[in-house]
Amino acid sequence: MPLPYSPLHYFIAGLLVSEGSFGKKKHRNPGRFTFTNTDPKLVKIVYDFLVKELNIPKNLIKIYITYNQEITSIPKKTLKEYWIKTLNAPQETIKIYPYKRKVKQIRKRAKYGICQIRINNIKTRKKIESFIKETLTKLQQQGVGEGHRESP
Repeated sequence: MPLPYSPLHYFIAGLLVSEGSFGKKKHRNPGRFTFTNTDPKLVKIVYDFLVKELNIPKNLIKIYITYNQEITSIPKKTLKEYWIKTLNAPQETIKIYPYKRKVKQIRKRAKYGICQIRINNIKTRKKIESFIKETLTKLQQQGVGEGHRESP
């Protein structure tokens, strides 16, 4: 039986559940949603999905890049231009935060820093939560995952 959504739809829902996080409703940022990753390709997939599929305005999505100056020698300005081009995001929505910390092992995957997509909007948070809930409901209706047994 075919699933009602595209595979990308389910992939994004999985990413948002596993890599995303929601601020506590009782605390200061009840509308906060964040997605953090070091892989520019995954960040772009999530960013594009939020903008194109969930119709979240780009000006509501803030991008925070933190990078260890011990790992990358890319100048701050060049790093910002890289993320503007990669995400096709407005430059005013991207903030770059360098830091220095000695590392035992150089991690090449963090070459372009750690990217956090952050949204602070209750209506938008609810839209993302509804997307995840609806996707999980569709999967349950299709019986996906039923019959799975744990390995011995």
